[in-house]
Amino acid sequence: MVRWLVLAAPIFALALNCVGFLVLRRALASSLSASVSGGLGIGLIAIATVALESLRNAEIDHAEWLICQIGTYLALSFCFWAFLSLNVTSLRVRVMRELLQSGGSAALQDVLAAYSDLERLQRRLTRLKDGRQIELVDGNWRLRSSLVLHVARCIDLMRTIMGQR
Repeated sequence: MVRWLVLAAPIFALALNCVGFLVLRRALASSLSASVSGGLGIGLIAIATVALESLRNAEIDHAEWLICQIGTYLALSFCFWAFLSLNVTSLRVRVMRELLQSGGSAALQDVLAAYSDLERLQRRLTRLKDGRQIELVDGNWRLRSSLVLHVARCIDLMRTIMGQR
């Protein structure tokens, strides 16, 4: 067995996890938890298959090999899951804060109005302006930091890869 397989197998399994997640979530319209679990299972089957198949040629202890391969895959999968959870969690935290600030109760219409597209855009522009990343010049927004442009391009690339465009 090629020695680089030790490094490549968990990454390959993570790629299958991501593809499985996307297929389940986008193409089959599965729930978020079912898509995450399904992707995890697909990758786990792949890493277990590769790890068990390569045991014949492994020069290290079989248990260590399996722990290394499956453990690395699970750690990478946890990072993927945490990345997916960031958006959902931040929205939940924000709703909870607003409910606490309003005395623990708010009308549905008020909550829905707080999350309009215009409101989100205004908040983002304010954050970027306060962070001195953009500025308003003669009625036009302009970049003050090239870092913002690089981050925006990376996010566009990730969205394209994830199929959210």
